[in-house]
Amino acid sequence: MSQATALGARMCQGTFFFMFGTRTGMEETMRKHGKIRALHRAVPIFLAALSLISGSILADLCTERLEEQKQEIQKQEQEIQKQEQLAELVKESSKISPIDFAYLISCNPDTAAWLYIPETNIDYPVVQGKDNETYMTRNFYGEEAPSGTIFLDYQSAIRQKNYVFYGHNMKNGTMFRDIARYAEKTYFDTHRQIWLYTPQETLELEAVEWFSAPNSRELREQCLTEQTKGTYVFVTCSYDGKDNRGILWAREVSRVELPNKKSYGMMLFGIDENKSSIVDRKQGKSNLQAGG
Repeated sequence: MSQATALGARMCQGTFFFMFGTRTGMEETMRKHGKIRALHRAVPIFLAALSLISGSILADLCTERLEEQKQEIQKQEQEIQKQEQLAELVKESSKISPIDFAYLISCNPDTAAWLYIPETNIDYPVVQGKDNETYMTRNFYGEEAPSGTIFLDYQSAIRQKNYVFYGHNMKNGTMFRDIARYAEKTYFDTHRQIWLYTPQETLELEAVEWFSAPNSRELREQCLTEQTKGTYVFVTCSYDGKDNRGILWAREVSRVELPNKKSYGMMLFGIDENKSSIVDRKQGKSNLQAGG
């Protein structure tokens, strides 16, 4: 071997040991580099898998939420359909009263009246229970329902107090949603006529004033007792302030007494004395009941 060749071999060997040390060091370095390259290859695969899993979870959550919304819409539609079917069932051809109260009472003994306001969605039975809580979350048939039922304050018609009606301000336009619209002057002026049917009489009412105020014990007492504006009061949620109530006051324009009227016990304008004495002693909630 020439001197140049020997010198080149020694230089290569020196470079090798400078970079890797022993053969074992070289192998260890190569293994480390292999692991790093494998890690580099694995990271994109892991991120892709994570993205797929996250996307799948989000898709499942969205699907679940959409299904919940769909079920809620279906439930509301079913409630509306029930109300429409009930309205068709109880309306008769009588010129004095179009309501079949015998049928209504057979469905629910708490039936008190039927409320109808032309050119609105308000065309509902009215109930009166032994408290102001039951029908906040139950429909006319006594089934659980977030829309509740239009109901008369349990203390109305006792000691000559006003007739105070409560209903939810539902976003789907049902119950007392249209009562809240009386806040608009044009709407108020064009929907002043109100019809209230009872087993004993048919009453024509006229809206006279709308206002909203914070919910309180004093407000409920005002609705029950103040009679300067009229004796019929319709209450719902008003979203123009925190926990506000919208109040529509109405007065009586005319009343037609029905021939051969029947006494149905705890009815509007016909409360059974035995039952009313029980109701009279019962303590009510300290404020107005209707919620949004």
